[in-house]
Amino acid sequence: MNEIRSEYKDKAATYLLFAENGGMLMARRVSVYAIYRGDHFIDVGTLPELAQRNKLAIGTLLFKASPTYAQRTKYEGSVRVYKIGQC
Repeated sequence: MNEIRSEYKDKAATYLLFAENGGMLMARRVSVYAIYRGDHFIDVGTLPELAQRNKLAIGTLLFKASPTYAQRTKYEGSVRVYKIGQC
């Protein structure tokens, strides 16, 4: 069974995930996202982390990061998700 360890450095900096599979350690690239309500910063992290801390589904977060959601909502007061990097 895979054991996943995450190392978190600085709130918006680097995420490293390592999956241990059969004694071999492999690094995976993960994306880091930030959540904003208008100009107000809410949270930063990977999609699973944000989903758990903010009680939202990963699909909902991905939709809020899409151009379609941006077109359908006004900037003020809407919750937006931005991809800020990949490690």
